[in-house]
Amino acid sequence: MAAAPPQVPAVAVVHQSLDGGRGVLAGAVSAGGYGIVLWAMTQAPIALVAALRETSVVFAALLSALWLGEPFGRRRLLAAGLVALGAAALQFGR
Repeated sequence: MAAAPPQVPAVAVVHQSLDGGRGVLAGAVSAGGYGIVLWAMTQAPIALVAALRETSVVFAALLSALWLGEPFGRRRLLAAGLVALGAAALQFGR
């Protein structure tokens, strides 16, 4: 017997916490970024846009190390290097 699909509420409630609504701002920026990616996919080959989008993980790791003081050890450095190599392979492998 197949499981029923999850129910999604009809109305999303935005909760503004006491920290000044940074979560709401982050959500809006995230939605805007997704919209930009969708627009870019109409302007350029999807593979190139997807490769560039994947490199955002590297930038997020670097910013978290610089601004938040998160550790950027060997494993994270190796992972960032592999993502960069993959993006380069997609670009130069055409």
